[in-house]
Amino acid sequence: MHDRDSLHRFLFEQFPIRGHLVHLDASWRALIEHRDYPALIRDTLGQAVAACLLLAATLKFEGVLSLQLQGDGPVHLLLAQCTSGLGVRGLARFREEKLSDVAAFQDLFGRGNLTVTLETDDAAQRYQGVVSIEGRSTQPGPAGLF
Repeated sequence: MHDRDSLHRFLFEQFPIRGHLVHLDASWRALIEHRDYPALIRDTLGQAVAACLLLAATLKFEGVLSLQLQGDGPVHLLLAQCTSGLGVRGLARFREEKLSDVAAFQDLFGRGNLTVTLETDDAAQRYQGVVSIEGRSTQPGPAGLF
């Protein structure tokens, strides 16, 4: 059994393609061990943490990258954070009674915003981008949200 976290860079030398492959195991288990998230919430949080790690791996910075979704849907807050040392944490706040109505990404968060924040370790600089959550997912269900 693979019980390590890993982040690998890859490059296709004949093509202008490069990327990262992330595998979370021990850190993911630690992140959710004291939480009893429903599968949909757990999977969405996992995707957000992986997306945050992949984005942080492409940046050269010393600080914290935060990915935050806030909305008026069943999930009213989802936060994933990654440090420049690739430490992760995350959480989700949701209304369980409304989860049965979820058929797509838009239904999960409702109307709201996605905020990406990059803050330096000394808090001297902060960069933030905010976009509204709009439109419908092209996916047939809540899988593959990110």
